[in-house]
Amino acid sequence: NVHWTPQAFTWLILSCIVGLGISWTGFKCQQLVTATAYTVVGVMNKMVTVLVNTLMWEKHASAVGVASLCVCLVGGSLYQQSPLRRERYTALPDGE
Repeated sequence: NVHWTPQAFTWLILSCIVGLGISWTGFKCQQLVTATAYTVVGVMNKMVTVLVNTLMWEKHASAVGVASLCVCLVGGSLYQQSPLRRERYTALPDGE
């Protein structure tokens, strides 16, 4: 049997609103950037999650796991969109 207090119900509603906001922002971001850039943004956001996990709980990522994440973050921070190629059209000789 679950007893819902007004405070618990308020936190539930607030978490639903925040979840909807996160989802909407993710879909909007996907519309504005390439799939690769969106993936890089997702990987970059993992650092905040790992930091909070490390600060709040005793059981968290190993040193190797955090180091691997840092390597991914360095790669993500160095990422940039490659320039688009300019197409060169040459006239083909007649008959070819």
